[in-house]
Amino acid sequence: KCGLTPQYKGLKQIQDSYEKDLQVIGFPCNQFMGQEPGTDEEIQTFCKTKYDVNFPVMKKIEVNGSNTHPLYEYLKSEKTGILTEAIKWNFTKFLVDRDGNVIKRYSPQTEPSEIEEELKDREPGLWNFTADISTGVLQTDNVNSVSKTRLKSESDSVVGFNSAKHDRTLTGSIGFSASRPIGEESSLLINLSHTTSEQYAETDDDYQSYGLTLGFDTVVGEQSISPFLMVTKSDYQTDADSFSYMYGLGGFFTVGERNSFSYGYTYADAKGNHNSSDDTAQETNSISHGFNFGHDFIVTEIISTSLSLGYSDSDAVVDAGNDYETYDIG
Repeated sequence: KCGLTPQYKGLKQIQDSYEKDLQVIGFPCNQFMGQEPGTDEEIQTFCKTKYDVNFPVMKKIEVNGSNTHPLYEYLKSEKTGILTEAIKWNFTKFLVDRDGNVIKRYSPQTEPSEIEEELKDREPGLWNFTADISTGVLQTDNVNSVSKTRLKSESDSVVGFNSAKHDRTLTGSIGFSASRPIGEESSLLINLSHTTSEQYAETDDDYQSYGLTLGFDTVVGEQSISPFLMVTKSDYQTDADSFSYMYGLGGFFTVGERNSFSYGYTYADAKGNHNSSDDTAQETNSISHGFNFGHDFIVTEIISTSLSLGYSDSDAVVDAGNDYETYDIG
């Protein structure tokens, strides 16, 4: 009987537009001049046949007075109306986020189309951007283990130290990340980073490094899978410049309610370039492979077990002292 009943059509439109991100719920009430006299079944039948409502229409409740439903006690306390917190008429509407916070209260005359426009403005952008900046200062009082007298014994002679005793290292880094969802169960991450390090005295160790990371998270069947690619380049003041890249894949899945398994593989290629002061850098160029496996088991609500296994192998251009294998059990 209420003249605002056609708003059901607009509310249905909101539900259709935000099917996976928003839930419309209707609460009939007969406290406003007896305009909702029907039974719960009659009300639901009317909403379905007249407006093809596709959202839940609950049982009749009271929204004012001593028998106010607890939900509306909460809604009214969070967002009061004009002059009082009482519900003035049918089709007073509340917008609540997924954590239960009451975002806004709308008057009965506010059309659902107006609310939908606000929802569009609240939608996050497809891309999410973040930036981080860090700086640091390290003061070293005796960077080269210089004696108090600045003298040392060398080849049966006492000579002076020619290297610096005090030094200060300044570091700074900046990173930019961009991420976005892809479909319903996937997301993409892109990260760019730059780091610089400068010393006042031992400038031979100054360097700048650059990095690029690409990551992708998705679900295939019952498994969460995360492939990635990392590329880094470091430019040193005197030492050989280095370049490396790594790619790999990580995964996770569950078996039943108690078992979960994780696994991963990485491939890395690290290179150092010859230069006039470091002509053996390429001897440590290496190819590496890494494997890991994990298993978690829930014994009880408060007890669980975890097992992790890892293996990696690195093969360098010149084997002597540069090749290695590692085994990890945890």
